[in-house]
Amino acid sequence: MKKIIAFDLSSGDKGSIEAYKAAVDFSISNQDWKILGFSAENLNLSNKPKNLEIIKCKEVITQQDGVLEIRRKKDSTLIKTINSVLEKKADAAVSAAASGPLVTSGYLMFKSIKGIKPSFAPILETSTGEKRIFLDVGANIGADAQTLNQYAMIGTIFAKELGLSKKPIVKQLNIGSENKKGTSLQKEAFILMSKNNKINFQGNIESNELFLAKNVQVVITEAFAGNIAIKSYEGAAKQFKQMIKSSMNESFFDKIGFSLTKTFRNKMKKSINGQSGGAAVLGLNELLIKAHGSSDSELLVKSLEVAKKLIKSDLIKKIKKVI
Repeated sequence: MKKIIAFDLSSGDKGSIEAYKAAVDFSISNQDWKILGFSAENLNLSNKPKNLEIIKCKEVITQQDGVLEIRRKKDSTLIKTINSVLEKKADAAVSAAASGPLVTSGYLMFKSIKGIKPSFAPILETSTGEKRIFLDVGANIGADAQTLNQYAMIGTIFAKELGLSKKPIVKQLNIGSENKKGTSLQKEAFILMSKNNKINFQGNIESNELFLAKNVQVVITEAFAGNIAIKSYEGAAKQFKQMIKSSMNESFFDKIGFSLTKTFRNKMKKSINGQSGGAAVLGLNELLIKAHGSSDSELLVKSLEVAKKLIKSDLIKKIKKVI
């Protein structure tokens, strides 16, 4: 029987057309899988593969929607996507919906695994090609030290299943590398993770080393600091991109020189994009992958590939067994 990924096509910033292109590309490359796509827009389905099914929905959940709107919008693309997993019509849900509504919807419908608080775990890629998991970056503000210790175990399992390392190195985001740095939260979490024989904890990492340090697979942080760190990186990357564009427009020779440096441009693009797939919402009873809101079709395909890997690895079952 084919494994099925439920895909919310309409909740991203670029709308259904870009997401539909990703669904087509993934379906063509993965004939033994099926995509169940949910769209609130009319699409040209002339090139639709047989293993891609499109279901029309009436509405889309927005960033401003709270719990009441989420409960009311039963015919929205996000709710239909999540509900298809609950009804066993799909094995995982993928959406580029805004973080707040997506986590709320996932929590309300999938429920959290007993004893675990949900976390956002994006997979980011450095300019050298190393993939790195960060958690939590926005799902659970106000986590305690025991929760961060849990995140380290979950992140370790996640990294193993993605094939990042057989023994992933875990570090904690902090204001210094010394074990006595940080607030009482970081100090207590450091002690717990140091004693945890289920993880390969190797101390603290500072924010300026997040994308420069080598051989680090998992970075643990409380959601507030994690969210600021990731968004600061995204902002700096966008500024750098704008500066390059501005410089190119200033001189004809600069433009010619830059066009010739293909290797540098490819590395810069990878560094700016950063992402290597969606952010898994870990700690729920079902698989939920959040693609970045501004994802193009290439990044959306990567999010679908992450869902595929996690379905094949039976990630949820393994998390429940360890925690």
